[in-house]
Amino acid sequence: MQYTFIYQALLEYYLYGDTELDVSSLEKHLRALQGPTAHFDKIGLEEEFRKLTNVRIMKENMRTGNLPANMKKARVIQIIPYDFNRVILSMKRGQEYTDYINASFIDGYRQKDYFIATQGPLAHTVEDFWRMVWEWKCHTIVMLTEVQEREQDKCYQYWPTEGSVTHGEITIEIKSDTLSEAISIRDFLVTFNQPLARPEEQMRVVRQFHFHGWPEIGIPAEGKGMIDLIAAVQKQQQQTGNHPITVHCSAGAGRTGTFIALSNILERVKAEGLLDVFQAVKSLRLQRPHMVQTLEQYEFCYKVVQDFIDIFSDYANFK
Repeated sequence: MQYTFIYQALLEYYLYGDTELDVSSLEKHLRALQGPTAHFDKIGLEEEFRKLTNVRIMKENMRTGNLPANMKKARVIQIIPYDFNRVILSMKRGQEYTDYINASFIDGYRQKDYFIATQGPLAHTVEDFWRMVWEWKCHTIVMLTEVQEREQDKCYQYWPTEGSVTHGEITIEIKSDTLSEAISIRDFLVTFNQPLARPEEQMRVVRQFHFHGWPEIGIPAEGKGMIDLIAAVQKQQQQTGNHPITVHCSAGAGRTGTFIALSNILERVKAEGLLDVFQAVKSLRLQRPHMVQTLEQYEFCYKVVQDFIDIFSDYANFK
């Protein structure tokens, strides 16, 4: 067992090198990454990201999501949850496959299964989305896309603009909708319409953080919006008991992966003064395919960490 661990550690080092950094050396490391490497004159950052794309997608562990009945629930057929960490719903009586949703549990920095990464609901999966939020006691939803972008549907609007809407046994009533900087914060009163449940078991307030700062093409111009979003979500979590955070964009991989990676990276920066963007993203890709989908998003992770250190270095002993 011990030898297996040592072998794995050596193999990891041989394949990927040592990618862990102290915050004080990030600036220097970024400068080095911007220069060419020995490999085909690619810049270091491209080379680092290329190694990530070599993380094998384990198609043999996607059997449930690849069943024909469940493929119809996928927004993007390449992004299917793994069987070992898919979010399981209660099966509806007499209805096969109703325990499936295209969603994956993802580990946080301190807590296993701290996030649920999922796709933006489709019209025919919106009931499953709310069942998931209810059954897994989520108090926080992070939305990283607009309903439509570039005249394409990216996410079904799963909440009412006013009043209430019912999906299956769950009613969602909008209580407030405020815009702060680039974030809409919406509070929903979610009611599970089951006659035998006690009133306190039937209702819950769920807060949605809808981030408008992601442009239709590319990445945000600066990192502050993402830093503010992560801080607002963490504060909400502390107040509601650290149940899983539901995070979605459209396909539930690119922007979703970037948000989760940054949440974990910044937590570690605060706790240890260390960061490892490569390993943080690699870990996500072992839990859901294509997390942090593009080189641009990967570079953005580094940029946000640098912005975070620049903003908070006056207040914390980072440098």
